[in-house]
Amino acid sequence: MSAELRAATALLTRLPVRLPEGRTGSAAFPVVGAALGALAAVPAALLAGIAPLLGAMLALGVIEIATGFLHLDGLADTADALAAPDAARAETARKDPRIGTAGAGAIVIVLGAAAGAIVAIPGWAVLGAMVVAGAASRAVPAIAAPLLGRAETPETGFGAWFAQRSGPGGAAVALLGSGVAAILAVAVTLALAPGRGPGTTAVVAPVLAPVLGLAAGLSAGLLLVAGLRARFGRLFGDHYGASIEVAFMAALAAQAIAWGTAR
Repeated sequence: MSAELRAATALLTRLPVRLPEGRTGSAAFPVVGAALGALAAVPAALLAGIAPLLGAMLALGVIEIATGFLHLDGLADTADALAAPDAARAETARKDPRIGTAGAGAIVIVLGAAAGAIVAIPGWAVLGAMVVAGAASRAVPAIAAPLLGRAETPETGFGAWFAQRSGPGGAAVALLGSGVAAILAVAVTLALAPGRGPGTTAVVAPVLAPVLGLAAGLSAGLLLVAGLRARFGRLFGDHYGASIEVAFMAALAAQAIAWGTAR
């Protein structure tokens, strides 16, 4: 396993992989994200025709367990901070280990929307959809950190550490990697698609959905990061976690809409 892939696995999952010193593995983030998506797609695909909502919830559970609920915690802390009336109380809310009303609401909305999107995607297409969502969402912090994460003054904390060690080269590779994941998703989905004539759902949606999912995931995640940077003046580790969860949901939602409109 390369140093970049080891670093990405160590930062993005709870697998017992040691983080190589001085590396973030940002270039390999989409690879780890795609792998997480593929793993999570198993229960969703197996239960698609039996208990689709159960399969969707189990799929999300697989990802959250594999990541130690770390990014979900970042989403909750970010939402609580955004709901605070001033900067001082926002920082207090972000650091508070207890989840506030805004944080709980954000978790319910994001996970609920993601589960609903998975249910709306045909069972044979879930694998490609989850791979795209996993790759796009994990590419967001790799792209955002060198562009928006570096502050004018030296700062401490994981967000600063990550931004200082994530360069534009890693961002470019991560963007390319997420695009490759979308291409692979198209190929896999077309291979699994039921035999239908050209121009029908079996041809149009498998191509359109991954492309829209990639664009929606990257756009939603990066817009959120930009908004958080403008609101708080810097990016914290929680903000990167929140962007991953929102981007993952947005990528799935866009693909669900693409499948729905193509039917």
